[in-house]
Amino acid sequence: MNAPRTLQPLQLPLDGIQLIEASAGTGKTWTIAALYLRLVLGHGNPNGTSLLPGQILVLTFTKAATAELRERIRERLADAAEAFRGRREPDDFLRELIAAHASDDERARAARQLELAAQWMDEAAIHTIHAWCQRMLAQHAFDSGHAFVQDTNTDVSELLAETVRDYWRSHFFALDRAGAALISRWWRDPAALQKALRPLLRQPLENVRLDGHPLSDDTQVLARFQQRIVTAQAAEDTARAAWLADIDTIEAMFAQALQAGALNGTKMRRERVIADLAQLRLWAQGEADAPVHLERYAQPYLIGAKNKNAEPLTHPAFAAIADSLDARTPLEPLQADVLAQATVWVARRLEQTKQRRAQLGFDDMLRRLDSALNSDTGSRLADTIAKQYPIALIDEFQDTDPLQWRIFRRIYAERERTGLLLIGDPKQAIYGFRGADIHTYLRARDSASQPTWTLDTNYRSTQALVAAVNRVFEHADTHAEGAFAFGHGTHALPFHPVKARGRDE
Repeated sequence: MNAPRTLQPLQLPLDGIQLIEASAGTGKTWTIAALYLRLVLGHGNPNGTSLLPGQILVLTFTKAATAELRERIRERLADAAEAFRGRREPDDFLRELIAAHASDDERARAARQLELAAQWMDEAAIHTIHAWCQRMLAQHAFDSGHAFVQDTNTDVSELLAETVRDYWRSHFFALDRAGAALISRWWRDPAALQKALRPLLRQPLENVRLDGHPLSDDTQVLARFQQRIVTAQAAEDTARAAWLADIDTIEAMFAQALQAGALNGTKMRRERVIADLAQLRLWAQGEADAPVHLERYAQPYLIGAKNKNAEPLTHPAFAAIADSLDARTPLEPLQADVLAQATVWVARRLEQTKQRRAQLGFDDMLRRLDSALNSDTGSRLADTIAKQYPIALIDEFQDTDPLQWRIFRRIYAERERTGLLLIGDPKQAIYGFRGADIHTYLRARDSASQPTWTLDTNYRSTQALVAAVNRVFEHADTHAEGAFAFGHGTHALPFHPVKARGRDE
């Protein structure tokens, strides 16, 4: 991976996949507007012609961001038209752009193009990614297989909650007390299970991985879960019975060991042992669940908890507790199996319900467009969209998930006379809680033309703050995993120091 080059907006190639890496405060919106001017004027366009606002696709992640971009670009177009007519002083970028138009007639024609583009900005193709997917499904219904009439109720959270509750009732209510207790330890209630399912349901099922493995529609997973619960419960019942059968002797053994100082004071503190023995009595009598630290009374632990030269405490009950803990251990890996089975069941039930109601949610738009692009008519659909939008600019690209990147790549990768311009901050690609996926970002980075580009000047922060941030991360960047301890060597997540032209102290 080559080192990135500082971006000069007039020199950026507008064809192929171009990646611009930019930290906060380095002028991302200004850069998008500058590139938009070039596209409107046909300056370096891959198809050799100027483009209308309806042909320049600009995508971002929120409605507020689309509104801001639309107004910022409109203002920039109007200001540029005034500069081309000599009615206002141009900045350095506009001065160089104006110089590329040698004659007065060329400048007048460019000013008119910019004015018309500013007037047409209400029709500009500036959308959120989900809204754009919805448009493509509707506009190209034959190739996408999308229904002409569709309820685009994008908020399917209540429908999802209802479906998860259905799964909970139909699968977990049948478990015995011990099984239900373990499930509640993993997911306290249907809302907790829904929270675990939500990121998995954003992707097509065939793309989802749990512990590195694809999802499996294993209808027997809960039967195996219940059988292991029965085995574990039987082992615990044996341990309870062994403890209860000789409880007075066991408690006397611990009392004598504490008095003689035979137990390690760190591992088996006196006050804690006394409290545990009271809880263990209730547990053995069936009046309480297993103590949180039951493992402290398993035979292997007690052997390691004796003081030097002291005889270890031994008893069949301690061995029985060790056996019960061993029987419980295989249950934990089943959590991923149960979650996988729940994901498949909920996804299919949710899709059936939405199809029956002719209802479409946010994530459905992405999945259906992706499915259409990879269907028998997918090549024709990709050709049509690429012709409709020869250039696409993706703002905040670090928030792109694998499915979104697959859509963009299907349309624009290895296609002549088109351009896909990606603008994002790689440092924010670690924010998985808002949908970002660092692996997707790095795959896109590898797919982009080399070298990548960077905006290297911060216009928002003080020089002292920028210098301090550079110092910290440049020091961390000397390690093999990079400044953010992610990846190795050329595939490490990069840190690019920036200059500062922000406000004074």
